[in-house]
Amino acid sequence: MRLGDGADGLSADSPFSDPAAAWLEDMRRDHDLADNTKDTYERELRTLVMPTFENFTVREVTVGRVESFLKTQRAKSYPRAKHSRTILGMVMSFAVRREIVPRNPVKETSRLRKPKHVPKALTAEQIAQIRAAARARDVRWGRGVSPGMAHSHEGGPWISGDRARAEGSPTSTARWGSPR
Repeated sequence: MRLGDGADGLSADSPFSDPAAAWLEDMRRDHDLADNTKDTYERELRTLVMPTFENFTVREVTVGRVESFLKTQRAKSYPRAKHSRTILGMVMSFAVRREIVPRNPVKETSRLRKPKHVPKALTAEQIAQIRAAARARDVRWGRGVSPGMAHSHEGGPWISGDRARAEGSPTSTARWGSPR
């Protein structure tokens, strides 16, 4: 069989939507994939990949076009670019297995670099708001200070009065792990 003359009528000159539809059909028959995964793949093909490639033939899905597409997706978000690359790569791998194209152009594109994670600490004001909300919730739910319980004046955690006395702390100012 000559490259691009698949038994199902698909060739490199077929619209990209044809092998995409054939891949979807093939993927839907895969019993190892969960239904939710299949739905996600179908949705991502429809919303992320098809708007860019639906008017191209399979032959026109080149490394340069894929690279440009992924950079556009990456400008929107890293996860979007990653999902787009995965779905497009699966469709083009399917085309390679069906001998529609000789290679998968997605595999030749640049690596997507994950953005560095910058940890974000809560500000003192945010912590105070969280503590105030927790205290208000406890009051609404009738969870005031009960006998045998202690709470620091600084908004620290609650500990039992017995533990506070054992640590040598007065019950009104006991704190976790900080004996006085």
